[in-house]
Order: sequence, then C-alpha cells, then structure tokens
Amino acid sequence: MKIRIVLCLIIVAFSAKVNLFGQGAAVVNDPVLISTTIANWGESLAKTTEQIGILKKNADMMRETVEMYKKINNAFKSSQMVYSIMDNQVKIISEIDEAMKFPQKEAASPAMYQAYIKRLLSLAERNKANIQMMKDVLTDNVFKMDDAARLDRVEKMEERTSQLLTQLSCEKERFDSANTNVKLVKALEKK
Repeated sequence: MKIRIVLCLIIVAFSAKVNLFGQGAAVVNDPVLISTTIANWGESLAKTTEQIGILKKNADMMRETVEMYKKINNAFKSSQMVYSIMDNQVKIISEIDEAMKFPQKEAASPAMYQAYIKRLLSLAERNKANIQMMKDVLTDNVFKMDDAARLDRVEKMEERTSQLLTQLSCEKERFDSANTNVKLVKALEKK
C-alpha cells in the first residue's frame, strides 16, 4: 500500500510539472515591459492627481455651500426672532394700555392703584428701551456687527422681551388678585 501511495505521488508530481529539485525560475528582464509599466504608472498618477484636484474643488464648493446655508439659516432664524420680538412688544404695549384703562374708582385702595400704575409705566419704559435697541440692531449705521453678533443680540432681546411680557402678565394677575381680596376684606369688615 505504501508503495502505491509513493508511486501515485510521483506520477502526480510529474504530471503537474512540479519542480521537485528546487530549481528557481529565471529572472526576466524585459525593457519594453518595464517602460510600459512605468508609462502606465505615470498615467495612473496623473489621473489620480487630477481626481484629487477635482475632489478638493468639490470639497471647497461644499464648504462654501455649508457656509451659505448657515448664513441663510441664521438670517431666517434672525428674521423669525425679530418678528416674534416685535409681536411681543406690540402685545406689551396693548396690554399695558388695556391695564391702564382700569378705573381708579374700582380699585380697593388708591395707594395700591398708584403703585400698580407706577409698575406698569416702569414696564412700558423697559419695553421702550427694548424697541430702541431693536431699531439699533436692525440698522447698520448704529452698530457695526457681523451676523453672528447681530443674531446673538436678537436672541438676548427676544429673551428680555419674553420676560417683560411674563412680568406684565404676573403684575396684572397680582393686582387683580390683591384688588379682589382687599374688596372682600372691606366687605367683610362692613358686616
């Protein structure tokens, strides 16, 4: 059996043309093949360089597009905030005007009514200052600022205007509640 295996291996080795004696292949030195390969590498390198240039241009164009998008987005965001601020400023003026129409004779106490009117006027003055600041931000002549600084300023103004609107609402509720309670106490004292 061992002899058969050895014979089969020898036959397979010769039929597959396996070099059993370790002789190496001859080194081929073909100048035409080498020059063709070098030329192909040169063309490949030139194409790669050209593609890298195109990719750089595309990357630059993408960066410019992103920057333009950011500017447009900031401008759009800024315009929405400006509209919101102006809308809230108009609400503040309207609500102060409406609150000031409260008849003094319906107030439970003249001192409480005067303090209420004084706080409303203070809120109106603060709103007036916000309106002037909004005008300053929207005109380039007063402040020289870039879009980011302008957007930051508008965001702060939006926050202050919202706070002012909240303070006005709280002030009105506090006065209405205090006025009602004082009237109830006075009514109970009369009984």
